[in-house]
Amino acid sequence: MGVGRVLQERVVSGTLKSSMAQAKAAKVLDRTLRGCILRKGRPWVGWSQRLLGEARGVYLSGAVGSGKTLLMDTLHVEARAENVATLRVHWHEWIGSVHRALHEARNAYASQTRKLRALGDALAHDTQLVCFDELAVHDVADALMLREIFARVLERGAAIVATSNRDPRDLYENGINRELFLPFIALLERHLVHCDLDTLANESGEALVDYRRDAASDGLSLYVTNGSARDVCAAVVGRPLRWTKRRVPVSYGRSIEIADDEVVATAHFEDLCARPLSAADYASLADRYDALVLTRVPQLSMQQHDQVRRLLWLVDILYDARMLLVIEADVPVDDLLDSGGFSREEEANTVLVRNHGGSSGRLTTIVGGGGGTEWSATGRIGASLGSVAGVTDARFAWSRLTSRLVEMTRSTAYLAAWRQRCHGRIHYGA
Repeated sequence: MGVGRVLQERVVSGTLKSSMAQAKAAKVLDRTLRGCILRKGRPWVGWSQRLLGEARGVYLSGAVGSGKTLLMDTLHVEARAENVATLRVHWHEWIGSVHRALHEARNAYASQTRKLRALGDALAHDTQLVCFDELAVHDVADALMLREIFARVLERGAAIVATSNRDPRDLYENGINRELFLPFIALLERHLVHCDLDTLANESGEALVDYRRDAASDGLSLYVTNGSARDVCAAVVGRPLRWTKRRVPVSYGRSIEIADDEVVATAHFEDLCARPLSAADYASLADRYDALVLTRVPQLSMQQHDQVRRLLWLVDILYDARMLLVIEADVPVDDLLDSGGFSREEEANTVLVRNHGGSSGRLTTIVGGGGGTEWSATGRIGASLGSVAGVTDARFAWSRLTSRLVEMTRSTAYLAAWRQRCHGRIHYGA
């Protein structure tokens, strides 16, 4: 049917507000979809040279809540309906999987470049359309990896669609050794059509709107500041919840202790966000459970780098999984981060890592020439791979988190999507 038609039907049914900016972006996405359908089932050999000079992907940018993920997810669903092999993944999860794959293949290839190209080959072999949500580049290792993998995927004839809060030219802004990343930006600009929803809205005379907040219902609140989140969850589920502590498997063969009642889990903030857990661990929980009650969530500051980063990961992954999240917090959602948290003093802590300093604290990725320089993940003293990056990126990430929390805890449409996720597997109360 196409992205544009789906949006029109939702507007007519009243489930989506009309937006000229989204309608214009949908036309570009539909061209990408038609290209994928045209190439479906055909070998990449013979296509690649012609495709290298052709735009066959889309880069969606714009403010938080502007509809980027909505558009990409609609494309993903429509592509699958046309039997186009499609991968849709959140950026955090995909980057983590790349680091793991590189670590596992460390002895299989003579050079890092060959490993990266092999990953690109595998990705393009299995999929015709790759959708990345919330593309962001925070460290030099990821910057160099992306250049090799994306080039290989595009060379093999697959299409790429990515969402981001940043313009392509602003990716990895002020990053260490950024000049090594510039060829990747050129690659994006050459092969992906850039649709900035903010610009399209301005051209159409539309006000910038956070559609997640706009869809929030005053009659629903799963974000509790005065009461029991566990009681609220029980009311939504429609039955009493009886918690049993158990150890559940997560990533890398590890396990964590959590309390649950069948597919509903509960944990304190410090248990999930103050301990050394990764995005892969949260993805494992999202695969196992349908709902999470997160209690004792404090007000945070940007000085609490690790806790902030993990909360961002957790919410992004649960949101992508359309999982129910009930939160019990000390302060309202818009006060969850101390308003003084984005001090420019944070950027003063950034240092340039030279030679062999700065181990990432997780899987170390070796990039560069014959010497194989080991880079810190962020170039910041004491920070590990995937840390919250510069102040501007942190602002984007936090705005996205609060916007998504509002939708997850106050949107009846999100609640309906969660019920659909659970349908046929377990019965929940009305």
